[in-house]
Amino acid sequence: MKKLAILSLSTILAACGGGGGGSTPAATPAASNNVTITTVATPTATTSTPVDASVAGTLPTLAYASNGTTSQQDAVITGAGATSVMTFSSPSFTLTGASGSNPTWSSNGGMVRAGGNVLAYCSTGMRTTATGGAVDKPFQEGTRVFLTANLVAVSNLAELYGFTFAQFDCAGNSVNMTSNSDGTFTRVDSTATTPLNATTVTQLFSTTGFTFGGGSNFKYRAYKYTAAGATRYFLTTIVAQVNPTANFVTLSYQTP
Repeated sequence: MKKLAILSLSTILAACGGGGGGSTPAATPAASNNVTITTVATPTATTSTPVDASVAGTLPTLAYASNGTTSQQDAVITGAGATSVMTFSSPSFTLTGASGSNPTWSSNGGMVRAGGNVLAYCSTGMRTTATGGAVDKPFQEGTRVFLTANLVAVSNLAELYGFTFAQFDCAGNSVNMTSNSDGTFTRVDSTATTPLNATTVTQLFSTTGFTFGGGSNFKYRAYKYTAAGATRYFLTTIVAQVNPTANFVTLSYQTP
């Protein structure tokens, strides 16, 4: 059985003309290669900021909550290497070995990338594997996203062109989004392929976001992380969903 969450989002994204038979947005001609997008800066890194979760110290983070608000939270790292421990205070949880490829989580769950510099945290009761069934809710999509001071907010949409992003959420849904060189996005999930035109994409990255026909509002934010000469990009999506009502935030990471 398909997840309610992904069905709901697919319906919302496809029905841009409203609940009464709106049309899916079509791709538009090439957009400017220098489209300015809204940024939300991560905390300022200091000279003592650890480069990743394998180094003991205090790592400032930008925390996105499920209602779309942001705040700063310091993650304290103790130990070193693959057995280091990251401790967060709100919500209170620890992450062991975040620098490794297979981190060990607390009793809750989530996903870590970029050596602990990007983290999606799932609160108690969220699933990390899709199981289907009526008990699965559209808002089971990660209640926190943490981005460390080692990331940089992206302000030019052109930086994302050509990249595909896989979205992680705590309900186990599978969504991929590709940023095309004409400023459009292509969103693919298990139920549909949805083109988002350049105007819509620009609005999605704006301060106010884009409100689809059904009333749900989506806001995208972009960040990058550079290590060992390689740069990887990440997206957060802040959603105020209608029918059913739910607020959540998701994390998308650049695929190879």
